[in-house]
Amino acid sequence: MNIQQNQLQDPPHNSSHYGKIEYWEKRYQTNTKPFDWYQNYDGVKDIITQYINKSTRILNVGCGSSLLSEEMYFEGYKNITNVDYSNNLIKHLVERYSEGFENTFKFEHCDVRNMKGKFANNSFDCVIDKGTLDSVLCGEYSRQNSFKMLSEISRVLTQDGVYMVVTYGEEKKRQQLLENNSCGMLKKYIKFTSLMFNQFQKIYSTIKILIIIITFIYARKETKYQPLEESQEICLKMFDNILKLNQVNIQLLCS
Repeated sequence: MNIQQNQLQDPPHNSSHYGKIEYWEKRYQTNTKPFDWYQNYDGVKDIITQYINKSTRILNVGCGSSLLSEEMYFEGYKNITNVDYSNNLIKHLVERYSEGFENTFKFEHCDVRNMKGKFANNSFDCVIDKGTLDSVLCGEYSRQNSFKMLSEISRVLTQDGVYMVVTYGEEKKRQQLLENNSCGMLKKYIKFTSLMFNQFQKIYSTIKILIIIITFIYARKETKYQPLEESQEICLKMFDNILKLNQVNIQLLCS
């Protein structure tokens, strides 16, 4: 299903709003129509099926109003937990999916930077992230918050679990970010696949997104945030500059 652009609200003037809960609560207070950022399920289906099977325990972080989980459910992926930072949205989704779905298809109000009160270690075989890391990186304290998010994703994944990231970031910069900001928790491997923005392809033919497939190392030690080393600071400052350069493109895609 392709969702039309007019189903989105006007974008914020500054992309940093994407990292603020106030923006998302206000957005979903008035607009809960389905919208898929970057790609819908058809656009990533072939990649998803390579790495997860129908019995996989899936965590969809920053689920938003996307139809991704619903479409996966009807394809046989019954064990999906969807979390989002917006309480307004989660209340709406709980009501929307209250009938006709098994109790393994869940919605939880949750902060991906701290999921300890929600999920135990090794709870999921796959984490799907479609734009959530991008959103975290748009906000204040992006370095600390992206570290916390990656730490939590590593914690809730099983030893052979897969973290699947859909992002607009450049491949080299994203790899640096993931390697340097995970404090040794990455990586068994990182694989990149480049796709077009499917519903905007005719207009934004030069803009691509990445599908990043990641597994974490086997060590499962809880890690607290510590100041990043100088090399990591340099890397993440470079990435912040990339975000600023791409800010116009982000706003155009949401208009």
